[in-house]
Amino acid sequence: MLSYLILSPAYYADDTLYTKLQYAYAMLESKNMTLDFIAFRYDNSDILSANEYYKLFETYRFCQTHNIALLLNLSIYKLETLILLWLHGFNLGIHFKESDISLLRENICKDLKQSHALIYSLQDNMSLHEKVKILYSTLSRTSIAKSLKPLCDIESFSCFLTPLNQALNTYENLMQENRLDKRFYPIFVSTHHLKDLSKVLSLGANYATISPIFYDKGNKALGLPYLQNLPLRVKERAFALGGINSDLRVHEIKSCGMAGFASISYFLQ
Repeated sequence: MLSYLILSPAYYADDTLYTKLQYAYAMLESKNMTLDFIAFRYDNSDILSANEYYKLFETYRFCQTHNIALLLNLSIYKLETLILLWLHGFNLGIHFKESDISLLRENICKDLKQSHALIYSLQDNMSLHEKVKILYSTLSRTSIAKSLKPLCDIESFSCFLTPLNQALNTYENLMQENRLDKRFYPIFVSTHHLKDLSKVLSLGANYATISPIFYDKGNKALGLPYLQNLPLRVKERAFALGGINSDLRVHEIKSCGMAGFASISYFLQ
């Protein structure tokens, strides 16, 4: 069964992010488990700051060292940020929130794969802004065009790029080692009931989380019987999330035949 660590403020509170990630990795290793995915989850209200990019790059460095797939999970500017990171050679996927399901109905999964392939094919000697304009020109009739258009404006592009470049000054070695893989990284989507779970998988998502399975603060949990009754074709690409904070609960999720489990607190125990 696959495991998925979703970062939260508990991981960002001090300067021990990398240490906490190392602990989570070692803890799983001691149980003959692997850490397969990490979500850089941030409830941002604006463009990521340089300090927030520092945290992202620390997480990215850890993922590259341990062959873990990193996913971007932001509240806003998620597509603009993902495109900029791809343009800089960073290899990561994306985790959409439930409120983003409308984007999937507009074929965003297909458009992201097309964007990734195009960025991979562009020549290294072109400027970033030239690459953005080519992307927009090629994909102007797609759902991702709304996110690409602001980046075509040089002032807006500079606003997005400045904090990223400030952070990269500290992580120059990442830039030297980075090159975008031809392989496309996963797309996850958060869901809370079977209808949306089935829908997002049919619309191109690689995986989806279903939550909350356990809920210690009340009686809103979906519960294990809900997972047991999911269709097999759905279980194979679904991750249980919510209140999974012990080995017993991980074992219970595994017994339901799920593709994996996702958690914040389990990896901090």
